[in-house]
Amino acid sequence: MNFLTEDINYFILFLSFLIVSEVLEVYLSIRNRACIKRNREKVPDYFKTSIDLADHQKAADYQMTISDYGFAFRAYGLIILLFWTIGGYLSKLSMYSSTVTDNDYLNGSFLIASLIFINLILSFPVSIVRTFYIEEKFGFNNTTYKTFLLDKLKSLFLSLLIGLPLFLAVAYFINAFNDIWWLYSFIFFMIFQLLLLWIYPSVIAPLFNKFKKLDNPEYEKVINSLLTKIGFEAKGLFVMDGSTRSNHGNAYFTGIGKNKRIVFYDTLLSTLKPGEVESVLAHELGHYKLKHIQKGLITSTLLSFFGFYLLYVFFNIESFFIEHGLSHLTVYSKIYLFYLVIGVYSFFTTPLTSFFSRKREFESDNYAVKHTQGKNMISALLKLIKDNASTLTPDRFYSAYYYSHPPANERISNIKEQL
Repeated sequence: MNFLTEDINYFILFLSFLIVSEVLEVYLSIRNRACIKRNREKVPDYFKTSIDLADHQKAADYQMTISDYGFAFRAYGLIILLFWTIGGYLSKLSMYSSTVTDNDYLNGSFLIASLIFINLILSFPVSIVRTFYIEEKFGFNNTTYKTFLLDKLKSLFLSLLIGLPLFLAVAYFINAFNDIWWLYSFIFFMIFQLLLLWIYPSVIAPLFNKFKKLDNPEYEKVINSLLTKIGFEAKGLFVMDGSTRSNHGNAYFTGIGKNKRIVFYDTLLSTLKPGEVESVLAHELGHYKLKHIQKGLITSTLLSFFGFYLLYVFFNIESFFIEHGLSHLTVYSKIYLFYLVIGVYSFFTTPLTSFFSRKREFESDNYAVKHTQGKNMISALLKLIKDNASTLTPDRFYSAYYYSHPPANERISNIKEQL
């Protein structure tokens, strides 16, 4: 790997990738905002009979507000990244952490715990503006300040509970297994990730929301009929109190193995008819039946394998860390620095992952149409568009780069083709 150490100025490389990614993302955001604004005064012909002008304009204003504040949020995130890296503050905190005790693992734990705590505090301004200004302004926010603070404390607890063992385990493998440490780290990470996926529905999610079994005979009838028809067994159908935080509606499939759950937001059930709920459920089950979950795990496994190997490749290249602003080199500071900057170098993968995500959404829509009535899927989508203030006129390049779900007109056109 000599080509990684010779004639490479990582400082220039890092800044180049950072500038290109930021310029591209700002350009796309400007395009998207301009496209939404340009079409604000008229409902697209495709939606004239289903979306009224007031709802269309609310969605446009909502998305433009998100875009406007997004520029400030992006700048703030960039400042934080540079603060830790080129600014040298990760190095300074690492240096201080190394003097806390005589035990390397305790010092490493102090460093990682400090970083988790500080980053949580730094996230407060963005979270507060999003929740108590943007969401509040458009009538979506139901979060109280008490709930907000409790959620942050719970997030801190979980980040420490999950993050510390991961970092300490990787550090242990690095110290104990020489050149093969990255493989042991990868195996540990995958086992840990599968454990989290398994316990999430019954342990983690209930920390933030209340879940109760679906208890509505009208909904249960169509849902159980669908589950029987497609041969799916889940541990239960649950309703989540999403309305305690937001008026946005959603449904999702979670868990693995025998701990699978189907979850509906209470806000979703308050607006959709039984046939529409059946179609939404069929779409979510499509992800499982079409093996999207398994394919996602395989992709995640391959990316994690490659990521740990890259960490191994760069781990002993001191210039890589020094030229990213880290002068105090410890196992923990090097791992965290790599974690910070890898996203900058991989920004170009975003449109690729978005493309495959949209492809899976189309496939799940087709699955839903095959097993339920397509007209119910269309009406459910239209209600979700209205309730979530989703824009009807995104810029095509912006949506191609970012959107995990196809734009509304493309989804509905695809469904109509299946009828």
